[in-house]
Amino acid sequence: MVDIDPVVGRRHLRLRLKQLRLDKGDSLLQVATVLDWSHSKLVRIEQGKVGISQTDLRALLAYYGVTDPEEIKTAVEQARASSSRRQPYSKYASVLNEESRNFFLLQERSISFMQFDPLLIPGLFQTPEYAGEVVRALRAQDELADDPEITQIVEARIERQERLLERADGPIMSVILDESALRRWVGSSPGKNDIMIGQLERLKELTGHPQVHMQIAPFRAGIYAGIRDPFVVLELPGASPGQTESALYLETRGDLVLREENDEVVERTSYFYGLQKLSLPESETDRFIDGVIEDLRAVD
Repeated sequence: MVDIDPVVGRRHLRLRLKQLRLDKGDSLLQVATVLDWSHSKLVRIEQGKVGISQTDLRALLAYYGVTDPEEIKTAVEQARASSSRRQPYSKYASVLNEESRNFFLLQERSISFMQFDPLLIPGLFQTPEYAGEVVRALRAQDELADDPEITQIVEARIERQERLLERADGPIMSVILDESALRRWVGSSPGKNDIMIGQLERLKELTGHPQVHMQIAPFRAGIYAGIRDPFVVLELPGASPGQTESALYLETRGDLVLREENDEVVERTSYFYGLQKLSLPESETDRFIDGVIEDLRAVD
């Protein structure tokens, strides 16, 4: 049996099933009606929110006119793999929504990714102290003031860091931070900047990571395209050997939204390349962070 990654396999299968439906020209409701399924069941399958049984899969493939034995075999193996293993972040289901957990898993499987954040240090690079303050502040409007829940969210971020940053074969991480993300005080007040200084020192450690490429977009870059919202573009293994495909995640009010429309992916990728030209060279990142730390320490 072919060893299929359960996370990537589920993604490839759901995208393939969606494409087969679109090629046939049917709506979700039409397919669900013919197969005597609920509309919501098919929606959740195509969105990757649930797995699909081999019986249902074979019925769906037959309806779409798929007869190639190899294609059917691959689809069945993908379905089997995606339903046979417990997902690593499932223990955080009470505090992390499904989209966030899926993002964590796909990011781990990525070949590389491009990430931009104009306001905060990304969760992947946060210290536990910084992460706790950020979660407490962002979730205050949602009345999440329960310390055990905040602790769980921080633990999920730290586990994610360990799974990604401690791997020798991890993805190439190209990250651009706006200067405001470095200068925004988090959990700090004049004369008490230990949290921010610790976070900035952590960033300096990460600039030495062989797979991390970090740049800073300084204030003097002015207003630039994409400044308003954070995003991540993942480069993932494709359905066939040697192929790759991209997925875009946008962050809005702390929630991650997956966008797979090719024009949006291309647009954000272009934004990122433009930001790289506006940002300081990677070789200047450490020096710039040192300057921000010096400024913080000078505050009485």
